[in-house]
Amino acid sequence: MQGILKRFKKLTDEWSDENLALSCPLNNLTQEMSAVDPLFREKLQAVMTLWIDETDRYLKKAQADGYLKKAVNTRQLAEFIVTAQESAFAMTKTMNDRRMLNSLYNSLKDYIESKAEVKS
Repeated sequence: MQGILKRFKKLTDEWSDENLALSCPLNNLTQEMSAVDPLFREKLQAVMTLWIDETDRYLKKAQADGYLKKAVNTRQLAEFIVTAQESAFAMTKTMNDRRMLNSLYNSLKDYIESKAEVKS
């Protein structure tokens, strides 16, 4: 779980001002091409599914290792994490404001940490 957060934080910290305005290329493609080209949508769905699947895999490992509460539905959390990250990119592009990206990261971090198992 910390790896997911660390990776997203690295992106938020290192994103250039140009990237703020341009956003995530994958997000742009999904927004612009999904409704236009069925084959392109199918390819984009495959990429997004892979991202969700891999996030789910890491969450399942965290759960098995006792870092994630047993009651957490890892697939649902993985879908939320990917959606939150992609939404953060879209909102940051719209607002063109680094503060927005940092705020969205902090909210995601708080949410993920609320699902963590407290180790004694």
